[in-house]
Amino acid sequence: MNWLHLLAGPLVGAVIGYCTNYIAVKMLFRPRRAVKLGKWQLPLTPGIIPKRKPQLAHAIGQAVGGQLFTETDVKEVVPYLEEVDMILVMCVHPGFGGQKFIPESLDKIRAIRAMLNEKNLETDIQVDGGVYVENVREVLDAGANVIVSGSAVFRGDAGENTAKFMEILKSYE
Repeated sequence: MNWLHLLAGPLVGAVIGYCTNYIAVKMLFRPRRAVKLGKWQLPLTPGIIPKRKPQLAHAIGQAVGGQLFTETDVKEVVPYLEEVDMILVMCVHPGFGGQKFIPESLDKIRAIRAMLNEKNLETDIQVDGGVYVENVREVLDAGANVIVSGSAVFRGDAGENTAKFMEILKSYE
């Protein structure tokens, strides 16, 4: 058996995989535009956009979450409190790591936790951005219970930074 026969299968598979992944990504991120593949054009692909996404996601077992970006008013999340499993509060402007924590985010976290407690909901509040060992206690005390931290862990000694976070988080169990 020569080397061409050995490589033909994997090479053909790689080309097919590359093309199908290319098309899938284009359809996912630009679903209302036609996808061009060389001289061929696939028709627009609207995909499935259900009207009741939270109920559908619960039905198939996925967690549903809402996002609350830095400029978004807390009142905008109120209609969805009973439909979501998690609310994400961005404490920096999305885009790049290492930003400073926006202190006003603590007021948003407190307000959301108060609304959830008032309705006896056990919804998670996830906080992303600017959370370091120095301010994680404030974030947890405000009512967050899911912490995302990138730069605070990976700048310097990741093992040491993780140990510091874990020590603090264990005191909140």
